[in-house]
Amino acid sequence: MSDELDDFRREVQAWFSANKPADPGFLLPESFMEVGTDPQFQFLRAWQRKVYDAGYLGMAWPQAYGGGGRPQAFQDIVNAEMARQKTPFVPNTIGLNWAGPLILAIGNLAANWVAADLQETLEPVRWLVWAAFAISLVAAIVIAVREARRPADPAPAMRAEHVRHAESPAAARSRILCCR
Repeated sequence: MSDELDDFRREVQAWFSANKPADPGFLLPESFMEVGTDPQFQFLRAWQRKVYDAGYLGMAWPQAYGGGGRPQAFQDIVNAEMARQKTPFVPNTIGLNWAGPLILAIGNLAANWVAADLQETLEPVRWLVWAAFAISLVAAIVIAVREARRPADPAPAMRAEHVRHAESPAAARSRILCCR
């Protein structure tokens, strides 16, 4: 397989050398979290589409979900070459590298059915965006539930008031909780 990977590495180097986008004329963000303007997003989305159409994104994803069905080593070569040539990043990093693989790894029969249905009706890039949105939504819900279950701790405010007014903790607690 090492000969195959070496040949693939040369292919990838040549493709990115020939297809690296020109300077867009505006500042490009360093990560997906810094995308702040429509021109930045449109430029990065077009770049992601070009890389995907060339077959260099989602290479380790199953073909049934729009991927290449190849070992992760191939995607690792692409990622390393993009970094080496300092190409723009792809904006759907979370969907491609985190959320999608997680969903594929822990998905159940119902999730696989939904994914297969989406695959038939939506283009692959939109499926990847949907996967990123879904995992982000689940994470936000988990965080909100955890925060809602955490009891409020009025002690820091009481301690600060106690020190500031030189009164007993009981008097400070009474004043803070009853009289504000």
